[in-house]
Amino acid sequence: MEVSPAGERLAMLLCAVNNDHYVAVLDLHHPATVRLIADHPRCSSFAASPDWDRIATHSEPESELWLWSVDGSHDRVVFREAGRPVFTLDGDHLVYVDSGAIVVAYSLREMAPRYRVRLPDPASAARLTALPVCS
Repeated sequence: MEVSPAGERLAMLLCAVNNDHYVAVLDLHHPATVRLIADHPRCSSFAASPDWDRIATHSEPESELWLWSVDGSHDRVVFREAGRPVFTLDGDHLVYVDSGAIVVAYSLREMAPRYRVRLPDPASAARLTALPVCS
């Protein structure tokens, strides 16, 4: 469960009785308002962008990453063979490891990969850690 920094939204990873997994994003100022139901089978984690306009859901066993627009203005984007996602602090990119060997920065403005960096040692992908950076 995550709460937006301004305390306006709440996101929860839920598991239904039939074992379906999904992320629900609720508006806390209007409790009856559901902003998004991200229905991602076997979802094991999620990340919210800094502005809470996007949600990335990840399924560990399948290595699938799904990118959702909270307001529904963009179609869902699906990435295969993707590691757990991290949003950049400015909210401009979604960063993940593709196929266990390539770090990809996906531009949320262009809705396309912007940067790709091949790791010299693919085993090092499991040791990558996202750290916040202050300018």
